[in-house]
Amino acid sequence: DEGNLEASKDHRVRGVSLCEELLTPREDQRILCINGLAYTLLDMNRLKEAEKLLRDMVDRLEAVRGVSAALVADLVLCLAYCYFEQDRYADAKPHYERAIPIREKLFGSHKMNVLGPLTKLAICEWDAEQYPEAESHFKRAIAGLEVLKGLEDEATTFSKECLLNILCDQGRFAEAEALRADWARKGGPAFVEVSHGRKDRSTSEQERERTENLPKKKRKLNV
Repeated sequence: DEGNLEASKDHRVRGVSLCEELLTPREDQRILCINGLAYTLLDMNRLKEAEKLLRDMVDRLEAVRGVSAALVADLVLCLAYCYFEQDRYADAKPHYERAIPIREKLFGSHKMNVLGPLTKLAICEWDAEQYPEAESHFKRAIAGLEVLKGLEDEATTFSKECLLNILCDQGRFAEAEALRADWARKGGPAFVEVSHGRKDRSTSEQERERTENLPKKKRKLNV
């Protein structure tokens, strides 16, 4: 609850202070404390405070030696998530691009701590109408999610709906319909048939409304 979050924030603030007082040579410990504090602020929906805290630390990373690659990726992804939750996709995109390769190298491609950020990167690219990049990243995410989470998982179906809509955005209705039919043959939830009548993101009025409300839906998925 709110009281527990506030107490957690106070403890983490004190932890950062202790790191500054006692562990100045251990920059990695200080970064770890700041990362935890930032996540607490995000949980409290105090996005601007978290953003400032993270931005200041990310700007210092280039000058810091001895910080693990995993910790760098965690910090950069936390800042990306902060921008993403404010619908600032252009600001989030370079941070996802920086952190995802680090995590892939550390953990492999088919892990949720890689596939989740990859899906968010694809949404950033879709928002910027960078269709080839968004399409490629959604396809990668779908391939991993099908293996890791299954055909009927919400994150899998969400990524598939996004990919269908990206194709429709470009007027590639026949490809979208073929892809939808192929997924239907494999099993999993049914998708609305793709419209060939007009170029938009929807295959029906209901589908268009769901797509236009994409930021709300993506938050619920926690991808």
